[in-house]
Amino acid sequence: MGMGLGILAVARWASPWLRGFAAQFLGVQACVSTYHQLDYLFTASAVINGQVIHSDSSQIAQNLFLPYWFWGGVMAVSSLVLLITSLQLTFRD
Repeated sequence: MGMGLGILAVARWASPWLRGFAAQFLGVQACVSTYHQLDYLFTASAVINGQVIHSDSSQIAQNLFLPYWFWGGVMAVSSLVLLITSLQLTFRD
């Protein structure tokens, strides 16, 4: 919650340069994080600390609709869109 409030504060009161930097930083971090564990997004379960658990995309599928691989794709594409948008905002003329 604290991070969310920090992001909102930057979006509301920071200088345009800092807002652009923050958007670019968050976009790159989201994309790197997503593509670093891309295989995890497209699996139904994983073994963590010797325990089998549902992947994030599998838990979303259980609570909503459509299969886990669809939600893995949504998360991967969303991260890429976030990266592209943040770069466009930062480098626009």
